[in-house]
Amino acid sequence: MTEPGKKKIYIFVDLLCVIVASLPSAILTLLFRPYQRGIYCDDQSIQYPFKYDTITHSMMAAITISFSVIIITSGEAYLVYSKRLHSNSDFNQYVAALYKVVGTFLFGAVVSQSLTDLAKFTIGRPRPNFLAVCAPKVCNGYMLEINCTGNHRNVTESRLSFYSGHSSFGMYCMLFLALYVQARMQGNGAGALIAVLTVRYVSDFFKQRRPYHACATTAETEALGNETLECKPNLQIGDGEHNNHFSHPPGPI
Repeated sequence: MTEPGKKKIYIFVDLLCVIVASLPSAILTLLFRPYQRGIYCDDQSIQYPFKYDTITHSMMAAITISFSVIIITSGEAYLVYSKRLHSNSDFNQYVAALYKVVGTFLFGAVVSQSLTDLAKFTIGRPRPNFLAVCAPKVCNGYMLEINCTGNHRNVTESRLSFYSGHSSFGMYCMLFLALYVQARMQGNGAGALIAVLTVRYVSDFFKQRRPYHACATTAETEALGNETLECKPNLQIGDGEHNNHFSHPPGPI
């Protein structure tokens, strides 16, 4: 088989892997219903009114995917242009570099979405607005089967609370970008720069706090307004001789 023929087969296999990885999400969404978990009708955590998403799924996907692809494209183009990245492919160097990274990103995205949908449909946890969406005819005490009168699509969606699709997909995109930047950043000070940025913007090491013993009172909080520093309660460490469950009096031998 010629070399171009092998490359076409490799591309076909890559596309096939992406399609297969997306099948669980598509099949669950189109053919299956989430697990019908029973509810307590007086559960206040599912009695919130129905409101449309502030950030829709399509908006979330458009922002995260576009943001990720722009950063990846810029990074790969710069590395190829500066001769720091070279591909063995006879095709265009820019396209070959983008194909590898963007293809990996898309494959991971569909796997993440499939795993998220699998967890959602298996757990079937009701959303906070479940009763408002379901609009059951009768709901008293604990009910395992509920006769919902609301829109079928909205009722199905209201049983897919955990875990959050927005959070999981956004986390995947940002984690992929973090690993991409870590792998592509070159230079002696790259590792130190990443460590400094992580400590400065991710951790709360430099966050200013009020001392534990000087927490503001209600009057001080109202006086300071938005300038009130974060105050955490003091951790009370009990006496080991009285509160430690290992220090109970020894029993008869």
